[in-house]
Amino acid sequence: MEKTSTPPDQRARRITRVLYATYILLTAAFTISNIAQVVRVLFLAPEDRGARAIRSEPCRKGLEFLATGLERATAEAAGAHDATAAESAYRAKRSELTSAWRDAESACNTEPNGPEALAAMTRLDRAAEATARRRGEALAPVRREVDSFIR
Repeated sequence: MEKTSTPPDQRARRITRVLYATYILLTAAFTISNIAQVVRVLFLAPEDRGARAIRSEPCRKGLEFLATGLERATAEAAGAHDATAAESAYRAKRSELTSAWRDAESACNTEPNGPEALAAMTRLDRAAEATARRRGEALAPVRREVDSFIR
C-alpha cells in the first residue's frame, strides 16, 4: 500500500482558499449585521423614540421655552464684533432665562426622562455659547475690514 499525499503546492492552495472563504464570510456577516442595526434603528424602533418623550405639559413647555430662549441668545450674540462681545451678549440674553431654568427643573425632576432632558438642555446651552464665541472670533477680522471701508 502506497501512501498518497497531496503535493505542497495543492496544500498551499487549499489553505489560501479556506482563508479567503473565512475572510469573505466574516466580512459578509459584519456587513449584514451593520445593515440590520441601521434598519432596526431607522425603521423598526419608532416606539423607542416616543418612550423618551416628556409627558408632563409644564416640563415640555418649560423645555420649549428654554430652547427658544437659547436660540434668541445665539441670534443676539451673532451681531457682536468680537468673541468677547459675542460671549457677553449670549450670557446677558441667557441670564433672562434664570427663572425659566428653575421652573423647568422643578417641573422636570418628577418626570422619568426629565433629568436627562435637562442635561441635554444644559449641553445645548454650553454648545450654543461656544458657537457664539467661535463665530465672534471668526467674524471679527472680516467685520473690522468692512468697518475700515465704512468709516
